Amino acid sequence: MKMEAVSSLVIALGALAASALASSAPSESVCPIPVEAGVSEFAPGDGIEILSVTGDRPHLESGGHYVVQGRFVLASADGAMVFLSVTTKKPSTSSPILPGQMVSVSRGSGPFTLSMTLAHDGWTHLSFYIGGREHGCIYFGERGVEATVLRTKAWSAFSRTGGPTTSSPDALVEYLGKAVPPPSNLDPRFTPEGILRAFHQVASQSGWTLTKVAVDDTEFPHLVYGTVGGQHSFEEFKAAVSNLAGYVYAGSSISAGRDSTCFALNLTPREQYPPERVETISRRLMVRLQMLMTRARQEFASRQNGDGNHQDLSQSTANAGGSRRPPGQ
Repeated sequence: MKMEAVSSLVIALGALAASALASSAPSESVCPIPVEAGVSEFAPGDGIEILSVTGDRPHLESGGHYVVQGRFVLASADGAMVFLSVTTKKPSTSSPILPGQMVSVSRGSGPFTLSMTLAHDGWTHLSFYIGGREHGCIYFGERGVEATVLRTKAWSAFSRTGGPTTSSPDALVEYLGKAVPPPSNLDPRFTPEGILRAFHQVASQSGWTLTKVAVDDTEFPHLVYGTVGGQHSFEEFKAAVSNLAGYVYAGSSISAGRDSTCFALNLTPREQYPPERVETISRRLMVRLQMLMTRARQEFASRQNGDGNHQDLSQSTANAGGSRRPPGQ
């Protein structure tokens, strides 16, 4: 069955005066909401971390007003907007624009506070937007309430970002550029063998059970991908890699199921890229991470003989309808 695009209510407003923000909130947010991350996708070096969620209701639900505090890391662009929004589970009309759902950020890192009233049931998420187009996202929901957490998605946060203006396959290939071979003087740490050893060390230090792990060595940088037991967010992957000397968290695509997590991960720092091929590597990297995570998810579902968590969750996503509409369009 062909999947319909999922409707996303990205309802955001530009910077407003603090007085307007204060007057718009229906009531003081006093109830802490325990949250957990779902599927995420970011450009190399980017990330959004959710620090706390509070609301005027004890649960994430339609009609509640919520405040989200977090931190961002933006390395792939000079500036972006951080948006708080909700992807609806079925077609719906646009809701009134409310203040406080977006903030402008610059290259680097820092804290942010956003707020919104949930006009519809759905999956909440934080996204980077550049030029009105999505440039990475993380979904989150209430811990223990599985229906509020989006674990997998069939679309890419970068499917409409900065690509060629024509849908011609030749134009897309030209935009992505040719695969980049590894440098002749590549540090042994970043060879396929070095990357594989490094991830085994990450998994061992984190207490993760490896279901399957492999390295894509068809081009540079070499990417590790596979499935680990348990439910893990991109923040956990990032924190685990930060404890590994000599490597960096340089982008990922994560799909967390109830009992397993499929992933694709880049451990190679930008300094290892050939200077004249950095742009090509960055363009191809976004697509490769998503592709390898999807491959890991498909292989996992196949091994489960149609009874895997990721397959079930993908089906629930496929049942949603409507169209996604980023701000500015």
